[in-house]
Amino acid sequence: VILQLHRGKKTLTWKDLNYTRRIRGEIIKVEKVLIVGADIPGLSGNDLDTAVSALNETGMVLQPAIDGGYVLVGLCKKHQNDVKALFCSGTINWGKETVLAEQLEAAKTANVICNKIGTPLSDVDTIEELPVFVKATGVTIQALKEPLTTIVAPVVNEQDSIKEVITNWMSQSDHPDRLNITICDGGSTDGTIAAVESLNLQNVNIVRTSKGRGNQIAHGIESSTGDVVIMVHADTFLPKSFDSIALKTLRTPGVSAGAFSFSVNSTDWRMRLVEQAVNWRSGSRELPYGDQALFSFRRTIDSVGGVSKDHPLLEDLDLVKKLTKNGHVVTVPETVITSPRRWQDLGIVKVTVVNQLVLFSYLYLKVPPATLSSWYYGGAQFWWLFAAIPLLLLLVLLQLFL
Repeated sequence: VILQLHRGKKTLTWKDLNYTRRIRGEIIKVEKVLIVGADIPGLSGNDLDTAVSALNETGMVLQPAIDGGYVLVGLCKKHQNDVKALFCSGTINWGKETVLAEQLEAAKTANVICNKIGTPLSDVDTIEELPVFVKATGVTIQALKEPLTTIVAPVVNEQDSIKEVITNWMSQSDHPDRLNITICDGGSTDGTIAAVESLNLQNVNIVRTSKGRGNQIAHGIESSTGDVVIMVHADTFLPKSFDSIALKTLRTPGVSAGAFSFSVNSTDWRMRLVEQAVNWRSGSRELPYGDQALFSFRRTIDSVGGVSKDHPLLEDLDLVKKLTKNGHVVTVPETVITSPRRWQDLGIVKVTVVNQLVLFSYLYLKVPPATLSSWYYGGAQFWWLFAAIPLLLLLVLLQLFL
């Protein structure tokens, strides 16, 4: 049920109210109400806009179904007292091919002007009608029953860890027969490629491309075939049943993407603070990052324009911000375990300060990702930042509450 409010649209669902009570209970709150079927894959935003516009000129609208019923009904508030006469007159044989004609006659009897709008659409009531769903959504029956999962991992010079993490990903999968792994190499000069090839796994594919996480991940997705895409850093270990968890999460209505909770393989108590901050941001603000293994359906990623190839850094944030326009980005309680090597190499305080500066510069100062990448990976010196820690703390607070 989609309600047209004065300031936008709202989606509601009912489990306990009958059809008439659903309409009467909501139309008293708004000027217009649209009732739509949940099994109409061909129904689009344009259909809804057409219905809302039509209700400016008439009291009731119906969009026909191919089987003789209708897939959408719209009603204006002025007819709230006519709901019983419209839908409970006893003259409509629900589930029959005569429903549309009988509904139009009921409206005429109730002196409600009702117009037909839009193109007749098919609903999906039986297995035989699944091809309608496939045609409208592009989702294959195979993807519905046994979807494939692709792990896309950008790498550069990861010979010391790549075999271990690939082995982890394979062992933690509930369905390794439906899992493929795409290693996106950005020009490794060590033994990374040889290490991957030495595993001799048929479901592991190597893609060579130019360096830059956004470019590498984008090429990896283009080169893979999985219905579910999980983007994983090469130093990140996945939890048990990660593929089943991702699929279950993405099948939740209203969810566009997801990520796992964050943890670091370190006993340093300060890393616990980092973990708590990351998981708070990820959960409360729906802003997980790439080191939490972002996942989404391939079709959803494609629908928002994919991963930005021109983002050598912060491609994860860019993608998440696009995905949130399609639905919620959920952080599940199961955790990934990432390597502490960057914090160990550069220091926890320095890495935290640099991360916040890069993030603030991207979000609010609009610094190009290429410039930020040179900062993040050591092309610029950051020691001067320690003299400005109070200012940086202020920037962090602004980032949290703006």
